[in-house]
Amino acid sequence: SAYELLEGTVRTHLQDKPEDDLNPLAAFMCGGLAGSIGWATVFPSDIIKSRQQNASCGAGYFGTARSIYLEGGVNAFYRGVAPCALRGFPANGALFLGVWCTNRAFKEMDAYMGVEQSEGYMH
Repeated sequence: SAYELLEGTVRTHLQDKPEDDLNPLAAFMCGGLAGSIGWATVFPSDIIKSRQQNASCGAGYFGTARSIYLEGGVNAFYRGVAPCALRGFPANGALFLGVWCTNRAFKEMDAYMGVEQSEGYMH
Protein backbone atom coordinates (compact mmCIF):
# COMPACT_ATOMS: atom_id res chain seq x y z
CA SER A 1 0.00 0.00 0.00
CA ALA A 2 1.00 3.63 -0.34
CA TYR A 3 1.26 3.95 3.45
CA GLU A 4 3.69 1.06 3.73
CA LEU A 5 5.83 2.46 0.92
CA LEU A 6 5.92 5.92 2.51
CA GLU A 7 6.59 4.50 5.97
CA GLY A 8 9.49 2.43 4.64
CA THR A 9 10.92 5.47 2.89
CA VAL A 10 10.74 7.53 6.10
CA ARG A 11 12.33 4.71 8.10
CA THR A 12 15.15 4.23 5.61
CA HIS A 13 15.98 7.82 4.77
CA LEU A 14 14.77 10.06 7.59
CA GLN A 15 15.32 8.12 10.80
CA ASP A 16 18.59 7.41 12.58
CA LYS A 17 17.50 3.85 13.37
CA PRO A 18 15.08 2.27 10.86
CA GLU A 19 13.82 -0.18 13.51
CA ASP A 20 12.52 2.63 15.75
CA ASP A 21 8.84 3.54 15.81
CA LEU A 22 7.76 6.40 13.62
CA ASN A 23 7.04 9.57 15.47
CA PRO A 24 3.40 10.73 15.48
CA LEU A 25 3.99 13.50 12.94
CA ALA A 26 5.58 11.05 10.50
CA ALA A 27 2.62 8.64 10.91
CA PHE A 28 0.20 11.52 10.24
CA MET A 29 2.13 12.69 7.16
CA CYS A 30 2.48 9.18 5.72
CA GLY A 31 -1.24 8.55 6.27
CA GLY A 32 -2.23 11.87 4.73
CA LEU A 33 -0.06 11.34 1.66
CA ALA A 34 -1.28 7.75 1.30
CA GLY A 35 -4.89 8.97 1.36
CA SER A 36 -4.19 11.62 -1.25
CA ILE A 37 -2.44 9.07 -3.47
CA GLY A 38 -5.40 6.75 -3.05
CA TRP A 39 -7.87 9.44 -4.10
CA ALA A 40 -5.77 10.41 -7.11
CA THR A 41 -5.67 6.74 -8.14
CA VAL A 42 -9.43 6.12 -8.02
CA PHE A 43 -10.56 9.58 -9.12
CA PRO A 44 -11.06 8.70 -12.83
CA SER A 45 -13.40 5.86 -11.86
CA ASP A 46 -15.26 8.21 -9.53
CA ILE A 47 -15.69 10.72 -12.38
CA ILE A 48 -17.13 7.98 -14.61
CA LYS A 49 -19.45 6.78 -11.84
CA SER A 50 -20.69 10.30 -11.15
CA ARG A 51 -21.35 10.92 -14.84
CA GLN A 52 -23.31 7.67 -15.08
CA GLN A 53 -25.41 8.59 -12.05
CA ASN A 54 -26.31 11.94 -13.61
CA ALA A 55 -26.92 10.62 -17.14
CA SER A 56 -30.39 9.94 -18.46
CA CYS A 57 -29.23 7.13 -20.76
CA GLY A 58 -27.07 4.16 -19.86
CA ALA A 59 -23.96 4.28 -22.05
CA GLY A 60 -22.09 1.76 -19.89
CA TYR A 61 -18.80 2.23 -18.11
CA PHE A 62 -16.51 2.27 -21.16
CA GLY A 63 -18.95 4.29 -23.23
CA THR A 64 -19.09 6.92 -20.50
CA ALA A 65 -15.28 6.89 -20.20
CA ARG A 66 -14.97 7.39 -23.96
CA SER A 67 -17.43 10.28 -23.85
CA ILE A 68 -15.50 11.98 -21.05
CA TYR A 69 -12.22 11.50 -22.89
CA LEU A 70 -13.63 12.94 -26.12
CA GLU A 71 -14.90 15.99 -24.22
CA GLY A 72 -11.65 16.89 -22.48
CA GLY A 73 -8.92 14.32 -22.89
CA VAL A 74 -7.13 12.78 -19.91
CA ASN A 75 -7.47 16.01 -17.91
CA ALA A 76 -11.25 15.56 -17.85
CA PHE A 77 -10.80 12.52 -15.60
CA TYR A 78 -8.96 14.62 -13.01
CA ARG A 79 -11.16 17.75 -12.75
CA GLY A 80 -11.56 18.42 -9.05
CA VAL A 81 -8.86 16.03 -7.86
CA ALA A 82 -6.86 18.73 -6.02
CA PRO A 83 -9.62 19.78 -3.59
CA CYS A 84 -10.49 16.13 -3.02
CA ALA A 85 -6.88 15.19 -2.25
CA LEU A 86 -6.48 18.23 0.02
CA ARG A 87 -9.68 17.33 1.87
CA GLY A 88 -8.57 13.73 2.22
CA PHE A 89 -5.10 14.53 3.56
CA PRO A 90 -6.07 15.51 7.14
CA ALA A 91 -8.78 12.87 7.36
CA ASN A 92 -6.48 10.04 6.32
CA GLY A 93 -3.59 11.45 8.34
CA ALA A 94 -5.78 11.41 11.45
CA LEU A 95 -6.93 7.88 10.67
CA PHE A 96 -3.39 6.53 10.39
CA LEU A 97 -2.31 8.51 13.46
CA GLY A 98 -5.15 6.83 15.36
CA VAL A 99 -3.94 3.41 14.21
CA TRP A 100 -0.39 4.37 15.22
CA CYS A 101 -1.56 5.45 18.70
CA THR A 102 -3.58 2.26 19.17
CA ASN A 103 -0.68 0.03 18.16
CA ARG A 104 1.64 2.00 20.45
CA ALA A 105 -0.78 1.50 23.34
CA PHE A 106 -0.94 -2.25 22.67
CA LYS A 107 2.86 -2.47 22.60
CA GLU A 108 3.10 -0.63 25.92
CA MET A 109 0.44 -2.90 27.48
CA ASP A 110 2.32 -5.97 26.24
CA ALA A 111 5.59 -4.63 27.67
CA TYR A 112 3.89 -3.89 30.99
CA MET A 113 2.46 -7.42 31.15
CA GLY A 114 5.70 -9.05 29.97
CA VAL A 115 4.31 -10.33 26.66
CA GLU A 116 6.72 -10.71 23.73
CA GLN A 117 6.15 -8.39 20.80
CA SER A 118 4.17 -9.82 17.92
CA GLU A 119 5.18 -9.35 14.30
CA GLY A 120 1.54 -8.44 13.60
CA TYR A 121 1.86 -4.95 15.02
CA MET A 122 2.75 -2.00 12.85
CA HIS A 123 6.39 -1.03 13.28
